[in-house]
Amino acid sequence: MDRKLKLYLTVAVALIAVSTSPTRYVNAQQKQRKIKARVVLVIPMGARPKEDYKKRLGSVATRAEKFFADWLKYWKRDAQRRTIFTRNSDGSVQVTLVRVQLAGQPKGRASIGELRNRAIRAAKKQLNLKRNSRTVWWIFYDYPGVAGFRGGGNSKSGTAINAYPGGKGSIDQNAELASKKVSGTKIKAAIHEFGHALGLPHNGPRMELKLGNSLMGPTTPNFVKRTKSKDTRVYLNEASAAMIWKHPLFRSNSALPVLPKRLQVKDLKIDEAANGKITISGTLDSNLKAHSVIVFNIRGGNKFGDYWSRSHAGTVEKNGQFAVSFWSPYSKGKLFLSFCFDNGINTADGKKQKSFIEIPYSGKQGKREFQMPTGK
Repeated sequence: MDRKLKLYLTVAVALIAVSTSPTRYVNAQQKQRKIKARVVLVIPMGARPKEDYKKRLGSVATRAEKFFADWLKYWKRDAQRRTIFTRNSDGSVQVTLVRVQLAGQPKGRASIGELRNRAIRAAKKQLNLKRNSRTVWWIFYDYPGVAGFRGGGNSKSGTAINAYPGGKGSIDQNAELASKKVSGTKIKAAIHEFGHALGLPHNGPRMELKLGNSLMGPTTPNFVKRTKSKDTRVYLNEASAAMIWKHPLFRSNSALPVLPKRLQVKDLKIDEAANGKITISGTLDSNLKAHSVIVFNIRGGNKFGDYWSRSHAGTVEKNGQFAVSFWSPYSKGKLFLSFCFDNGINTADGKKQKSFIEIPYSGKQGKREFQMPTGK
């Protein structure tokens, strides 16, 4: 064989080997899996956006970043990443402007779903994103005829959509979310929906903590009406902090999380002390490590997702043993129990995210009866 041809073939084979290297392939796969949060403004075709929309929405995003990071730290669950939204080269939050045309005349809340879907499709095309790109979308709309807020998601992806925040200029980064400084912006509602995009359910305030209203709890007017409180503070409940602590968006390594292949709760029991303290304990047997156990306490007759539900969090030890305690159960209600895993998954059955073990109960202190699930 000609020497030059032999050398050429050797180099070509080497190049092929490098290009198909398992390490390079894995790195490419990991890069593709990285999750990002993006801010989008959607307006009608032919419309002009607010003059300072980038500054306005950018400051809402950084206020949200600060809120989550500060409260995760408060509950001793520090975020590895405090900066979760995509940035421009100058460090400012990237705000993607898209224009869409809704089919027919917009009809309030009924138009939210269509507007959200069209906005995401337009943003993906504009940003040249792949169909399977993992993204938590925070969409703001300035679109006549559309009304309402909506959010939903889990540790793999999510979407929140809100009306454009009223006012001009940047949001005060230290303003309490229910204070007069941000009145008219509905920033508490906006970050509430972003919480849903992260996988958080409704989760009411516990007034004995004296921290104000909860992010995932009722609206500010309903909070004031029911509690008569003038507290303008808004906080993240410990159970919510446990649920998002290991969300890939807040972690350095954002690989795609997977559900446990094995999950069984053993020796599940509930004890009530003489002083009314309730303790739920047991042992979690799973192939994945869990860090926290959470329980939502919902008044009888109300469904899961009640804005005033009480929540509590406990620790799952290395050997799987867990316990979570609380006071003040209702005369009739339901407990919803779940586990928070180190990869960001929240589940109680290993089959789907945000699943719970449901435990109905009734009766007065000392005579309370709990309907324990079979097979647990």
